[in-house]
Amino acid sequence: DAPMAMTLSASTRSSSVDSVMPTGQALGVAAAAKARPRLLPAGSSFARLLESAKTADYLPVLEALRASARFAQQQASTPDPVPPAGANATALAQFGFEIHRIALAQREYIEALAFIGRLDGNVAMQDSAKQKLLALAGWNPTGVSAENANDHTNREIYLALATGLDLLWDSLSSTERARLIAAIRTRTLQAVAALGYLDKEPYESHRLTNVRGLNQTLLLMAGAPGFPEAQSLLAQTWDLSRFTLSAWGDKDGSRYLSSYFDVYPGIWRHG
Repeated sequence: DAPMAMTLSASTRSSSVDSVMPTGQALGVAAAAKARPRLLPAGSSFARLLESAKTADYLPVLEALRASARFAQQQASTPDPVPPAGANATALAQFGFEIHRIALAQREYIEALAFIGRLDGNVAMQDSAKQKLLALAGWNPTGVSAENANDHTNREIYLALATGLDLLWDSLSSTERARLIAAIRTRTLQAVAALGYLDKEPYESHRLTNVRGLNQTLLLMAGAPGFPEAQSLLAQTWDLSRFTLSAWGDKDGSRYLSSYFDVYPGIWRHG
């Protein structure tokens, strides 16, 4: 297979690690300055994406996404889950798995509806996405879906809320935006605080997975009104992820650099 490559700006190069990735601080500044929806490629628009998506190569994918959005539109929003009364440990564990499944499904529904709704100018789909988004924001952030109770579910929720907020920003009222941002802020602050466990267990899988989710969320939240910490938190979580991607025992980064950057200096290569 042909190698995959990612060209890096020379302005990001200052050390053996910074030569391959921007620092968290630089990324936070860039993210806060990016226009919404940030999920779209820089310089693009829904109109340009739709024009490209209607070509023969991409039309089957577009139709599959539209079908997913139509399915999502038929699914009900889910209120804040309540654990079964008097449940034993097994039943509570099953309940935990179930609410994670529900949160994941709601995230997928919101993303499909918001994206296709904006792409096709389908107001009904945008309204359905907004309804599901606000319902998910209503889940108690200190209840059964809190970070200390079910970190997988918490991650799906703050990712869903940040994605929906970004895609639907222009169609949300200031009150709705504030409600969503407050929910995202509460949940991400919980998740960031829980990353301290990595000091004890540096390769603990839950927290390392959550670092990636936090990066995605904070890239969308940097500079958002009502979440003043987002940009500085992104600097922390991004830098943490950079230093948890290296090979075991590769203290000076030489093995990492030789594996991915020797063939094309300054350009990431894999394959």
